[in-house]
Amino acid sequence: MEWTDTTEVPIRADAFDATERSIVSYRATDSDDPRAKKAIRLESRGSYQRRGKGTQYDQQMEMTASGTRAAVHYMNPDGTLALARGSDAGDLTITIPAVGQTVPVKQAGTFTITSLRPAKR
Repeated sequence: MEWTDTTEVPIRADAFDATERSIVSYRATDSDDPRAKKAIRLESRGSYQRRGKGTQYDQQMEMTASGTRAAVHYMNPDGTLALARGSDAGDLTITIPAVGQTVPVKQAGTFTITSLRPAKR
């Protein structure tokens, strides 16, 4: 099974009130991980764009960002999460219009989740 979702949501990103628009494609298949033999493998890949404004030390700031996300979640037959892993990477630009300063930022992160208890049978 495959599908794509598009979302646009207000978020708080660091010091900014922003709007994030993302497009994510999903694909569900049988598990390929021996630790989650009976699980469904749900793979996601997508991209995001953010725009926002904020104030810090009485200075107005603007932010734009874009990046990519990827993850794999393994869902047990009872709906619980068996394990998951993923990554996020992006480029962020902060602008302070009053002084004409622009600060480019690269950010990246990963996550891994492992269930502490076995799935119910």
